[in-house]
Order: sequence, then C-alpha cells, then structure tokens
Amino acid sequence: MLNRSRWLRWCLTVMALFILLTGFYFFAETYGYVRGGKSHLTMEKLADINRMLDLYKKDLGRCPTPQEGWGGIKSKYGLQESMAKDSWGNGFAYTYSENGVICGFYSIGENGVDEMMAGDDLSFRTIK
Repeated sequence: MLNRSRWLRWCLTVMALFILLTGFYFFAETYGYVRGGKSHLTMEKLADINRMLDLYKKDLGRCPTPQEGWGGIKSKYGLQESMAKDSWGNGFAYTYSENGVICGFYSIGENGVDEMMAGDDLSFRTIK
C-alpha cells in the first residue's frame, strides 16, 4: 500500500511539472521570449540599431535630430531599409530629448499604436 501511494504521488508530481513547464513555454512564446518570436526578433533589431545610434553619438558627439532620425543612422552606417521596420511591419519610433543628450529607437509593438514606450511598445534602451 505504501508503494502505491508513493507511486501515485510521484505521478502527480511529474504531471504537475509537465503542466507547469508547458504553460511557461506557451506563455513565453506568446509574449515573444522564445527565440524566433516576433518580439524577440524585434528586440534583436533594436539592439543592432541602438548600437549604431551609440556609434553615431560617439562619432558626432550628439544624437541625430528628429529630422535626421533613421536617415541619419542609415546614411552614416549604410543600414538596409529592412532594418527600419519591426516584426509587425511598423517603422521604429524615435525618441529625442530637447537638448539632444538622450535618444533611442523603439518599436510601437504589435498593436501599431505609439504608446510612448508603454503598453506593448518594445524598447531596447535609450542612449545617454
């Protein structure tokens, strides 16, 4: 009898772990944490773009102006036009402080609404 209850407890533990791990995987995939998800691919693009932005700022001592934005990075570093859009086909938004010290690109996310880096907007980081 004792072996049967131990076996039943072991089976229930294995099933609970399976359900927990399966739920975590589907949650992670839904929110783009699994490699290849749209959010993950967009974050990779943002990381590359913001690295170029950091180089731009080091080279010129300032962020691109809002008028230069993507064009300033593209012309200086020869980025392809395909890099200008996130995984949902939206162009990246650009944030710029009035004094030009802080800037960064971010994705407006799946819903296509610019929520100023809130909601489902994705931001890698801003360059200071």
